[in-house]
Amino acid sequence: MPGENLARSRQEEEDEDDSTTDLSPSRASTHPSASLTVPFSVIAQGAEAVLYRTTMFDGQAVVIKERFRKQYRLPELDEQLTRTRMTAEARATAKAWRLSGVHVPALYLVDWQRRWLVFEYIEGPTLRTWLEGEGSERRARIPEAAAPVLRQVGEAVSTLHAADWIHGDLTSSNVLIRRSGSNDGWGEDAHELQAVLIDLGLAFCSSSCNEHHVEDKAVDLYVLERAFRSAHATHADAYTAIVWQAYAQHSRPQDARAVQKRLELVRQRGRKRTMVG
Repeated sequence: MPGENLARSRQEEEDEDDSTTDLSPSRASTHPSASLTVPFSVIAQGAEAVLYRTTMFDGQAVVIKERFRKQYRLPELDEQLTRTRMTAEARATAKAWRLSGVHVPALYLVDWQRRWLVFEYIEGPTLRTWLEGEGSERRARIPEAAAPVLRQVGEAVSTLHAADWIHGDLTSSNVLIRRSGSNDGWGEDAHELQAVLIDLGLAFCSSSCNEHHVEDKAVDLYVLERAFRSAHATHADAYTAIVWQAYAQHSRPQDARAVQKRLELVRQRGRKRTMVG
């Protein structure tokens, strides 16, 4: 599988000298159609990048994340910032992909000239959509039914944090749900589903020598907690409790206690900001 072969060589690629790579604007494509001869479609577009779905590698479904050029920046600065951010996201994804129990899309290709990161395509809804329920009578998924998936999220974040990595934008929209068994739908059997963390564009390493490393972990969890309150108000507290319980059980006791203590302080600061407006 392309992802497996590329993943094994990522560390070697990171260590290679890439000083000969041509990043001149004249070499860069501004649209996948300029170089792809297969159909593609836009999945999403944000302030920094656009996501396309297409096929590569003899029919392998992929997602292309193409970063925009910022016309208001000096071209040299824009190239430098783009390369820095692409490198950071690629390395964070590669590190997470190697961690047992953390599921992220495989990174297949980094194309500096076109400003592309090419990822494995994950078939499935976001955690946010899945929690909201399916069908014409969309009802929020009850905590008991969602628990297997939410526990996966808590355990994955715990593993990520234990490796000193912070997701940076941990919301229910940045987790995808895919089938991991014979289940042919997204129904109530959550044991057949797998939580996949996506969009590590803001991820960073926060080692124990960093005085803010406990704070960084607490803020990561707080962002998810706020996302639950914003998008899933009915069951937000229960969802949060399930994630935290899995996180704590999967962490070293002393680490869990430190993060829990700091998380309460982060919550207090958040409430004060809300009151002040």
